[in-house]
Amino acid sequence: MKTGFYKLNGLSEKQLKQFFTDAVMLSYDSHVEKLETWQRENTDEKSIGQMISNVSKENHNVCIDRSIQMQNRLVGEVAYSTFGSPSYFLYCFLTLDNLKILTDKYSLNME
Repeated sequence: MKTGFYKLNGLSEKQLKQFFTDAVMLSYDSHVEKLETWQRENTDEKSIGQMISNVSKENHNVCIDRSIQMQNRLVGEVAYSTFGSPSYFLYCFLTLDNLKILTDKYSLNME
C-alpha cells in the first residue's frame, strides 16, 4: 500500500539542497514557519534562502503526494524541519504535475 511519501534518503546533501531549491521554484506557495510552543506560526525570522542553506540530511525532510492520503487534497508537499527550540519549517506546496516533474528529475520512489 502506498503512503504518499517519497524516499529522500538516497540523495546526497548537495542533491538535497538542489531538490529543495527546485521545489521552491516549482511551488505555488513556499513559506517558513516557526514552532516555539505548541503551535506553528508563519515567520520572517528566517528567509527561504536561509532555510535552503540549512538543508541537511540530519533534518526531517519529506516529499509527499497528499492525494494518496486524502483524495480531496490534490497537492504535493515538500518540507523539512529543524530540531530544537525553536524549530523552523520550510514548506513548499506544489501542483501534482509539478510534484511529478520534481520526483521524476530526482528519480524518487514512493514508499
